[in-house]
Amino acid sequence: MVPINPSATYLRHRVAVERAARAQRRAIRWRRLLLALMCGLLYFAIGRDLIALARAKKNTVTMEIRSDVQTLSNDVERIVGASQVQAAHEITSPVAFTSAAALAGKENPDDIDAWLCGDPVDFESRAE
Repeated sequence: MVPINPSATYLRHRVAVERAARAQRRAIRWRRLLLALMCGLLYFAIGRDLIALARAKKNTVTMEIRSDVQTLSNDVERIVGASQVQAAHEITSPVAFTSAAALAGKENPDDIDAWLCGDPVDFESRAE
């Protein structure tokens, strides 16, 4: 005959396996709880400082960018103002102060006196 009930050795083995599995699950739960507790302690110990440091760094970078933009804006305004002041005055070409300008102002460029003339020609007279 074949016994229908399991043997005592098998039952002892099953009980030992179930105890080991429960102990392993309990150990995993304790490890997870301990890890969560450590994370919480680290957050309360240094996490707030790290978050404040990150926010301060962000604010510092934002202020630097705003300062750079303001400096750039001021520089552009100065350049535009300088160019408007420069445009308000008539720009005299350096050629107007040379003897080449005197030659161009003469009716006859073959005139030797025009070549020897050292006097600059007025810019207003050339503009006509």
